[in-house]
Amino acid sequence: MKRYLLASVLAFSAVGCVEPEQEILISFARPLETDEETGACTPSEDFQTGGGSLDISGSGSYLLGFDLTSKLERVSETVGGREVANASRNDITITEEVLSYVSTPDLSLEDETVSTRFLLTSGENDEAYNITDLIGPKAQVVLREKIAPGSAVELKVTLKYQGTIASGGAAESNEITFPISVFSSGFTGCTAPAVLIRNGPCGRSGGQDGTSPTCVAPVPEAET
Repeated sequence: MKRYLLASVLAFSAVGCVEPEQEILISFARPLETDEETGACTPSEDFQTGGGSLDISGSGSYLLGFDLTSKLERVSETVGGREVANASRNDITITEEVLSYVSTPDLSLEDETVSTRFLLTSGENDEAYNITDLIGPKAQVVLREKIAPGSAVELKVTLKYQGTIASGGAAESNEITFPISVFSSGFTGCTAPAVLIRNGPCGRSGGQDGTSPTCVAPVPEAET
């Protein structure tokens, strides 16, 4: 059974080689789905994605779920000669999402390191998932400022995770690169009393992968 960690084929312009010293493997990117009954936001188990689009006039976020696997074998933790349940000296705590950008035309976007925290256990045959926003806060500001309404930028985002191993030492993943076509529709927000529809992934406003930022008039309360 697959686990979900919430705190990031042609899926990327090549996942690339995983070096022997890299402890974490990022494989596929998956679009997100929201359970209609529980409202939980999780990566799709049925679909993978190799690129996307973003209307920066909307939420400004681009959320994906990434398959993660620890390359470390499980090493049991013992106290007084007894094994501690659900503990491993090779478990990894991922603490950073490292994002870098290449854009056409060039917008000179700076690399960003975004703090996060979640546990990737070792020695499991199954994959874990993490949900990551590929547009860091600094990149979002620049994209909003420099992409004029009606224009677009081709963006390639490279992601890797960094963290620490329970027994000591650092852990790092391979790098993946994901292409996003970023444009501006010129949406400027809603005029009261209209409100923004939460039609994007994980309850965000529209803008990602064909969803549009959209306003709707509130439904008047029924008279009693």
